[in-house]
Amino acid sequence: MFQAQYLPASTAVYSPWMERKGDRVIFTVEVQYSIGSNQLTVECFTKNKTETDDGAAATGSSVVISASNTRTTTEYSALGELVRFKMSTNGTGTGTLFRILPPVFFDLVRPAS
Repeated sequence: MFQAQYLPASTAVYSPWMERKGDRVIFTVEVQYSIGSNQLTVECFTKNKTETDDGAAATGSSVVISASNTRTTTEYSALGELVRFKMSTNGTGTGTLFRILPPVFFDLVRPAS
């Protein structure tokens, strides 16, 4: 999804909105190289198509990575019709080189009643 993206220190950017393809999503973030002391945080936001705001944080845990050559996978649920990611860095270094693998959307399996 995002290959070899460089994010300067103390910066936040959002991905474009994308339509969800299930009510849950799993995605993997990999920090390939962190220049100096940086921490990359990736959060998932969601909203419905009729909403005009910036969306709300999806249910799940943010990805936080502070070391080079580190990969983390997380899951979010209770998604609206649209999903996007917020990537931000903080620290005293220069920036972070990272990638986000294509997200996997899926529906929760519920037993028959």
